[in-house]
Amino acid sequence: MSAQFFQSSTPQENQSIKVNDATIRGACSVAEGLTVNSLVVSTGSTQRAVTYKPLPVNYTQTVSAGTAVVVTGADECFDITTFALTTAAGGQEAFAITHSGVGANDFAVLTQVSYSGSYNVNGAANFKIISVSAGSIEIAMKNWGTGSLNGAHKFRIKLYHNAA
Repeated sequence: MSAQFFQSSTPQENQSIKVNDATIRGACSVAEGLTVNSLVVSTGSTQRAVTYKPLPVNYTQTVSAGTAVVVTGADECFDITTFALTTAAGGQEAFAITHSGVGANDFAVLTQVSYSGSYNVNGAANFKIISVSAGSIEIAMKNWGTGSLNGAHKFRIKLYHNAA
């Protein structure tokens, strides 16, 4: 069964279309929003369920840049807010994350979320993951700018487990 849905160019309020068991070949575009309860991706004869990560849990580094942040539980997506730092031009900071749910072959993705200092001054922060090992993640930050960075940084880690 295939269906096409048309809508007039005049905006309408509170419209929804409910579809059960839709197969999409090619592209699907949605202008406003889409809610998906479960999703299966098929590549040829292989079908895999897609699981969504929960919203990130927030952790704060309260003592100093060198103090490890301990992530409790089985969180796979979490935000770290660093201690308020002053990092000189060309300076570097290291951050350790201790997390019992991290495996030796896991993969982590880092995203810088925010900075409490002034943007567009002379500092330019660049975060990167140095290593992922059983029980820990090591992060480095370098100030590539010509002036100091002054403030707390917030970054997000998404953790993916390697089932190999």
